[in-house]
Amino acid sequence: MSEETNDKPLLNKSQSAGDVTISGNEDPLVNFVNTTEGTTSINQSRTIIYNYFYEKRTVTTSTEDDLDDNLICPYQGLYHFNPENSEYFFGREVFVEELYQYTETRNFIPVLGASGSGKSSVILAGLVPKLVEAGRWQFTHFRPGNEPFLALAQALVPLYEPNLEKTELIAQARKLSGYFQDNTVP
Repeated sequence: MSEETNDKPLLNKSQSAGDVTISGNEDPLVNFVNTTEGTTSINQSRTIIYNYFYEKRTVTTSTEDDLDDNLICPYQGLYHFNPENSEYFFGREVFVEELYQYTETRNFIPVLGASGSGKSSVILAGLVPKLVEAGRWQFTHFRPGNEPFLALAQALVPLYEPNLEKTELIAQARKLSGYFQDNTVP
């Protein structure tokens, strides 16, 4: 019976089979450039596959003293980012800047994409804070739901009546919603 060993190959160990060389060498030019009598030529008859799988791995462990229970998790799960947590939103700066530039020249800017692709996050956590920072924009947003006119009215009333009590806000939103439904906006 043969004894199996689990020895990992050395990083600089090479195995050749015909015109294919499998190597753990980290220098990509080894076995690729031949120097003969002062001239350099590329050996095009060989295929070289580098195996980095066996590189030495380091494991970093932390102690309980290193852990902070009060850290905020920046990952929103299936929820979109919004203006309140825009500091955690990153990676779409170029797209947000393009949208911002479009607001200077266009009245309508559609943002299209597959469900879950980040459309709401780009607008709410990327574009909106940039527009508010510019100081020339008021912002509100709503989801139409079962009563789209009421949802729209509830989003708009605080913009033109910011100091209303909650009860008065509800009454004004219902009144404006009725105007939207009847197409009788004064």
